[in-house]
Amino acid sequence: MLTFFRNQKNKKAIYWVLALIVIPSFLITGVVLWSPGEQAPTSLGKVGKRSVSVQEYLGAYKAVQHHAAMIYGEEFTRIRRQINWKSEAWDRILLLEHAKKEGIRIGDKEVVDWLQNQQVFRRGDAFDLELYKRFVAEMIGESTRRFEEEVRQILTIRKLTEGVRGGVKIDDEELKDLYARRRGSRDLAYAVVASDTKTPAAEIKDEEIVQAYEIVKDKLTTPVRVNLQYAFVPAAEKDSKKAALEDGGSLAEITQKHKLVLAETGAFSANERVPDALAGADTALAQGFSLAEGAESAWVETPKGFFKMKSLQREAERTLSPEESKEMLKSLLVRDKARESAMKTLRDLKTVIDEKGFEKALAEAKIEVRTFPSYDPSKTVPGLDAPVLPRVATALKAGETSEPFETTGGAAIVKILKDAPLDAALFEQEKSSFRNEALEEKTAAAMDALLGDLRKNLKVDVETMEKIFPRT
Repeated sequence: MLTFFRNQKNKKAIYWVLALIVIPSFLITGVVLWSPGEQAPTSLGKVGKRSVSVQEYLGAYKAVQHHAAMIYGEEFTRIRRQINWKSEAWDRILLLEHAKKEGIRIGDKEVVDWLQNQQVFRRGDAFDLELYKRFVAEMIGESTRRFEEEVRQILTIRKLTEGVRGGVKIDDEELKDLYARRRGSRDLAYAVVASDTKTPAAEIKDEEIVQAYEIVKDKLTTPVRVNLQYAFVPAAEKDSKKAALEDGGSLAEITQKHKLVLAETGAFSANERVPDALAGADTALAQGFSLAEGAESAWVETPKGFFKMKSLQREAERTLSPEESKEMLKSLLVRDKARESAMKTLRDLKTVIDEKGFEKALAEAKIEVRTFPSYDPSKTVPGLDAPVLPRVATALKAGETSEPFETTGGAAIVKILKDAPLDAALFEQEKSSFRNEALEEKTAAAMDALLGDLRKNLKVDVETMEKIFPRT
């Protein structure tokens, strides 16, 4: 869920330009509107008794992507396929509807103040209105009125989150207990059941591969590949090459006229090693990937200098065919089935563990129990490769046993044997910052719970959604 992260105040600087260069084409991809003569639906769903129009939903769908670009900056192009934008759009609508019922309003002055504090819209120490208008029109492709409404909605959700945070409390005893579990060291016992990919339980039938392909095929894609021709002017030569940088001619004309070197990257994708010349020039890279085949960019300024590029070749992203993805899907399904078999072994043992005790029950099942003294989240436990281990261990009190959880190679179960004495002096030193950290987490949980309740009042027209976002 993005909603909580949208409201964090300790985010790094927002890299608008790079992120938003790639948004316009992405927003259009996969969205189908109505053909001439076809009756357009009036509603995509209902929030309570209120209908949500197609226009309202698509506005939210676009807005959550704009906002994600603001949050994640340079990382946006990498993580965008990992986010369920359709769900995010519904969550945004639900939160704004709830904020309205709560009487939360954002005035024009708050929107103006927020905009004027964004560094990307400033020249020197002052807000540049013309720069702002040009940026919104050319980079985001919106009217300033529509963009300012998106900002108002961002601030509305932020104020809603701040209200939720105001109701979150954590007393000193709870804080001390959480600190001891999270920052202190703990002795633990654990058992691991390895995945066996050769077990009959992990056998995969062809129809399972077909079913899996239909579910995930929109994520089984080849990356965009480009071959760029370019000229480069180092930052140190900005003044001496001013005439070239101000020349509005084609790439070929400029390089010939001003005696610049015309170079070529060779074909590459965003998943491959970046050509040396463009390493560190992220803005130029983003512009290069956005060019249609045969199109040329203007001069793009980067920290290392200026690039002018032409796309010689562009292979569009495409969905892998069932045959191309068959072996990969089979391997993934075998791994998942084998891991689920390991999970089942430990789930079946959990009741016995609760009755007989951790060590005895596992010994009877001929599963090795190992111990690890003085564990803390910074340490690696031998044979227990599980990203969730810190969270699992933190949730347990001394003497408690976890539920089985997945590891990279199977499944595991953990028991906390005892806690080391709390470092009282260090706790007092870190108490304030740790309280803020704990409050942020409890706020995130409260926001998740709020959304869970709000979703109960949402009814979606699935058939119409599938028409707008068809599987390709």
